[in-house]
Amino acid sequence: MEYINNLTISELIAILIFVESVVKVISLYFNKLYNYKRNEEKETEKIKKLDKKLQDLEEKVENNENENELIIEVLKIQCRFYIVDSCLNQIHQGHIKSEKLQSIKDLYKVYKMLGGNSYVSDLVKRLDELEIE
Repeated sequence: MEYINNLTISELIAILIFVESVVKVISLYFNKLYNYKRNEEKETEKIKKLDKKLQDLEEKVENNENENELIIEVLKIQCRFYIVDSCLNQIHQGHIKSEKLQSIKDLYKVYKMLGGNSYVSDLVKRLDELEIE
């Protein structure tokens, strides 16, 4: 207590300024810590939202892949139907126009690219044995 009584006013002011500075530094530290935690929570929430969006996109991509597979399967069936029908008609007639033959062969290539494989190959080969008009 005597020590405080022996201090001059300028020394007391210096001590008070020092204490005020320490309090400000501590206050700034806790404010920054609080803001950091708040920002961290906000960023975590943003990440969760982005993760949800990513999951939704993944589901959409998977659904599109399934739809694409279905569309490809339908295209294969349509190609196979047209090729078989055309081949059987032409074989029955015993002749084929060169344009029709080329059209069937072009469609057959597409059918194979779509993953088609069946007795269709034999039918298309039989067209080469027909008389070409």
